[in-house]
Amino acid sequence: MTLTTPEAIATGEIETFECLALEALEEEGGRVRGRPLLALLKGDVDRLGQIFARGLGRFDLARRMALSRLMDLYFTLRLPHLLERHAPQSYTLYAGGDDFVLILPWRQGLAFARHLREDFAAFTGDNPDVTFSLGIALFPPHLPVSIAAAEAEARLERAKDDGRNRVSAVEPRSMTWEDFAAALEAAERFNAWLRDGTLATGALHRLLALEEARRRVAAGQGRGPDFGWRGKLAYHVARQRTAAGRPLPGEVAEAIRDLFGLGPDWRVNGPPRPGARLALTHALYRNR
Repeated sequence: MTLTTPEAIATGEIETFECLALEALEEEGGRVRGRPLLALLKGDVDRLGQIFARGLGRFDLARRMALSRLMDLYFTLRLPHLLERHAPQSYTLYAGGDDFVLILPWRQGLAFARHLREDFAAFTGDNPDVTFSLGIALFPPHLPVSIAAAEAEARLERAKDDGRNRVSAVEPRSMTWEDFAAALEAAERFNAWLRDGTLATGALHRLLALEEARRRVAAGQGRGPDFGWRGKLAYHVARQRTAAGRPLPGEVAEAIRDLFGLGPDWRVNGPPRPGARLALTHALYRNR
């Protein structure tokens, strides 16, 4: 039997990926919103081999074994505890040693990634030399897990190559954990503006297209129309109206400019904040 709703699951019955993805949906005013997607999280501790080889000073088997046990205990005991408390609708494909592979509803997966990083930092006493990197793949429940795992692995390698202590999700490049947290906070703001009618989903799709144009120009791969992205962005924001027919509030225009690294005069005010694509995509996926 194919289960179509979480409520259809009998006690003790295994929850299908389809049901797990439905946990990402939200009900508001009798309306169900969002996309039923899953997130596969693959992460491991950075440079643990180097820490064993050089970070513990002279060779000391007892100290190395103690550190190895601590890392293993975190992922075999602490991680399941965190999942039970913060993301009970999840599957652990592997957790032990210094790495893990998890599957969660996509919204909960992104939020849990941030929480896990904060908890791991506290566990290590905020030691800057003991960190972990993470790759996250979002995928529909009917997609073979092997394909999602391959994407998550590639994203994890990208995070490692970009300097470690980073996360890669949705964006073509990885980002710092601080930028990841900021992107999730921006996603909450854009979601709220979609829900209250300040913005329409079409406006966010247009912003995504302009972000892609900006990215191509920055990478030296811009096509003719791409080079006018700043003017198009200013025009797009100026002509937007809320559901009540009013111009966009100043805070919304400011948030959009901040995503693109622009000042109040629409001139480049610094590098765009990594995570613009993640923030906009997150908000759109919650309102499909």
